Amino acid sequence: MTEPLVKIQDVAYPIFAAPDLTLMRSFLEDFGMAYAFSDGEVLHMRGLGEIPVVHKTLLGEPAFIGVGVQVAARADLQKLAERFAAPIKTNPAPGGGEIVVFEDPDGRRIEALHGFAKAVPLPAPHRVADNAANARGRLGAVKRVGPGAANVKRFGHAALKSPDMTRAVTWYRQIFGMLESDAFYVGAEDNVAGVFLRCDLGTAHTDHHTILIQAAPEAGLGHCGWEVFDVDDVMLGHDHLRSRGFQAYWGVGRHVLGSQVFDYWRDPWGNVVEHWTDGDLLDAQSPPGRHPIERVLGQWGPMPPADF
Repeated sequence: MTEPLVKIQDVAYPIFAAPDLTLMRSFLEDFGMAYAFSDGEVLHMRGLGEIPVVHKTLLGEPAFIGVGVQVAARADLQKLAERFAAPIKTNPAPGGGEIVVFEDPDGRRIEALHGFAKAVPLPAPHRVADNAANARGRLGAVKRVGPGAANVKRFGHAALKSPDMTRAVTWYRQIFGMLESDAFYVGAEDNVAGVFLRCDLGTAHTDHHTILIQAAPEAGLGHCGWEVFDVDDVMLGHDHLRSRGFQAYWGVGRHVLGSQVFDYWRDPWGNVVEHWTDGDLLDAQSPPGRHPIERVLGQWGPMPPADF
């Protein structure tokens, strides 16, 4: 493989469109995010961590628009600007910095960000240690987690559907320097149906997947996933969303590829959104794997819906 154009550091947020920003804000607060800013045309939500925006919604007809990504240097923005004939602009969103906007091969918007000011982290929930059977970490104390929404820390990954999966995977690897973590196939081993990609941070460890490319008849969104504080948060978030009248989509369970404990829901316009915690962390030396789809559906928990 030739040297990639840039190496992204992580994703920042997904971009959606919705006709009612107030309803979207209400759902996302129940999902565990906090309000950041809205001018009536764009809604920005944040999490507990330092990333100033973890979800972005444009006022308009319901749609998945694209993804924001983080680059390490202004020189990376310049390379992207030259490659896609797109200007470097001041980012008007919370955190500021600079932004270059272009499209991936399937027409999704990509917003490359650099130089934004980190947000002041919000208070994290207090959690006493667990008492595992072979590691007693909580002595003389009780665990009380209390009801309420999950605590979203950050946006972790997007699963993107593509009618030309090979083209999309090649593009994300060549433009963003992404590495293959795992792939799964249906039937014959060369009939690959999905590829999990992670950022190349060298010797630093990063999420097992940041982008998942899935083969599909047309371009679209599979789901978006946000990291929450811990397993208690997954379960608290599940109970809170049910109490607010939302219907669970898939979960709670534990994935095989990535190992996350997961819980999936739909937002008011049908977009699939995930809480997850306890995911695998890999460095650039971790080799890729290839697996039959029958072995990657889950380690425990319910089977996925037919339309997942």
